[in-house]
Amino acid sequence: GLPKEKLEWVNNIKKLWITIRKLIKRELIREKKKEIKHKIELRQEFLSTKPKHMIDK
Repeated sequence: GLPKEKLEWVNNIKKLWITIRKLIKRELIREKKKEIKHKIELRQEFLSTKPKHMIDK
C-alpha cells in the first residue's frame, strides 16, 4: 500500500481543496447577494421616480 506520509499528504490536499471550494462558494454567494441587492435598489429608485399615473395602471 501507500506509505502513511503519502496518504496524509493526499488527505491534507483533499481537506484544503474542500476548504477552498467552500470559500469560493461563500464569495460567489456574497457577490450574488450584492448584485441582487443592487438590482432591488435600482428598481425601487425607478419606481419612486415613476410618474404616479403609470403606477396606478
